Order: sequence, then C-alpha cells, then structure tokens
Amino acid sequence: MFNPTDPAQSRDDIRYIFSTFPIVEREETAKYGRYRSRDLTLAWINALMAGQPDTEVEG
Repeated sequence: MFNPTDPAQSRDDIRYIFSTFPIVEREETAKYGRYRSRDLTLAWINALMAGQPDTEVEG
C-alpha cells in the first residue's frame, strides 16, 4: 500500500481502502465532523514522506 516512490498512488490507495468502510465513515463523520481514521492515516503518510516517521499525528 505505501510506495515511497509514488506517494500520490499511496494516498489514492488509502482513500480507496477507507472508502470500502461506509459505516465507519458515517459514524466518524457524525462524531468528529470528518472521516478521522482516513485523515489520520493520510497525515501519517505525509509525515513519512517528509522523512519524519516518529511524528505524532494528532486528530
């Protein structure tokens, strides 16, 4: 899923995988106002791409 040579594809893959969980998406959107799991995962991927794998991603 994570491909450091193609971060855009990695992000697209993550978005696709999370799109297969519509119930979780509905519940998180109702509770947090956004799809929190997907957003945190994408933020962590961004940290990896920036060379900061130990970054604490908050959500």
